[in-house]
Amino acid sequence: MPPKRVTSKDVVEVLTKIIEENSPNGDLDRMHAKMDELQTGQEKLSTDLHKLEKRLYNPDDGVVVQLNDNTRVTRETRDYVKKRTDDIDGLHHEVKSLKN
Repeated sequence: MPPKRVTSKDVVEVLTKIIEENSPNGDLDRMHAKMDELQTGQEKLSTDLHKLEKRLYNPDDGVVVQLNDNTRVTRETRDYVKKRTDDIDGLHHEVKSLKN
């Protein structure tokens, strides 16, 4: 059986127990408040990361999809320009030969 996953709540509980055993009671309320702030911040960070991942990897319009489309268009444009440049160079050479 895989080991139990440790969550931030588990860590806070263990830290609270250690602090309660080793600290004077006057500081416990402040420490509880700070730990609550940390947990709230961690939850917000998790939400923000989820939004970022969704924006990056969204299969319809995510950043990765847009980058791949941009690369494809760039490649197609480069190939088209190269082909047309060769045609123009050929025409230019033909015009030169007609002048002579």
